[in-house]
Amino acid sequence: MPNLASYIFKPKHGHTVACGIIDRFCIDFLHYEYEGFYLHWRTPDNVPANVDAYKPGGHRHLPEGYIELSIESEDGNMAAWSETCYDDRRLTAQDLTDSFFALLGDDFWGEVKGEKDYSFEDRDLAEVITELSAPGSRVVSFGSGRTAWIMEAVKGGKDMFRSIDLLDYALTVPIVIGKEAQNNQLVLEL
Repeated sequence: MPNLASYIFKPKHGHTVACGIIDRFCIDFLHYEYEGFYLHWRTPDNVPANVDAYKPGGHRHLPEGYIELSIESEDGNMAAWSETCYDDRRLTAQDLTDSFFALLGDDFWGEVKGEKDYSFEDRDLAEVITELSAPGSRVVSFGSGRTAWIMEAVKGGKDMFRSIDLLDYALTVPIVIGKEAQNNQLVLEL
């Protein structure tokens, strides 16, 4: 299945809670399953210890505490594809508790006429993931282009983000095969 987007992040409430919140947001508000888009998770629980990241189809192990979300589709309705919610439905108390949306925190929600606006309207998946990320960690997102979107979660401050073109890295990184390849790692300075 083609990969439409992926996010790698370190959840502050643990991977089980973060996966549940994001699943509910994508199913109930972005309507992914209805439109033919599917979430695949790579968490500490589902990565075999013997995975060889340097063979075709392999993946490098994620840093401690990080998880990866991939959004895939084979025959999805691309006219409906969006990472932004256009559903103006107000969340109920049951939504906030049963789906754990309350863990997104008071600062996540906007205000209308002086009251909290518990709605996902005009909010996107990156905002939900950023809010669920541990302070001081990074969120990395890869789309279908050659750029990566990287955000630094800052506790009590304004999150910093930027897009980085990976072409220079891809054209200059040495291609090393075998055990020596395991020591090569990309380090990005923001």
